[in-house]
Amino acid sequence: MTTYYAYSPSMDAGTGSLLYDSATLSWTEGQPMMQTVLVTLRTPKGRCPMDPTLGPDYAILQKATPDIAARWRASVIESLQRYVRAGQIADLSVTVDLSGGSAGVSAALLYSVSFSDPREPSATKRKSTGMLTAAVG
Repeated sequence: MTTYYAYSPSMDAGTGSLLYDSATLSWTEGQPMMQTVLVTLRTPKGRCPMDPTLGPDYAILQKATPDIAARWRASVIESLQRYVRAGQIADLSVTVDLSGGSAGVSAALLYSVSFSDPREPSATKRKSTGMLTAAVG
C-alpha cells in the first residue's frame, strides 16, 4: 500500500465512481493530484458554481470538425494549467486521438494526460496517466 501526502479516495477514470475496497471496508486510496485532475476533466467548463472556469470546454465536442483533436487538447491543457502554475503538477503532457468516424461523423476522442506530482517523495515520484473517451458528432 502506498502512503500519500494527503488522503483522497480513488476514482474510476471512466465512470467517476469512487472505488471501494470490500476487503478493508473503506474507500480505495488514490493519488491526490490524479483525483484532482480526474474531477477537473469530468467537469464541463461553466458547470461548477464555485468556479465556472473549472474544466475543459465540452462545447467543442458538439460538432466534429477537422481540428477537433487539437481544440480538445488545447482545452484540456488550459483547464489543467492552474495546477501547473500552482506547482501542484509538473511535466504535463496531453495526447489526443480521433478514433472512428471522421469529421462530421460520430467518433470518439481518446485522450491521455500524464504528469508528475512534485509533492510526492522522490522515491515514489512517477507519471500518472488516465485515458477517457468523449463521444463527438
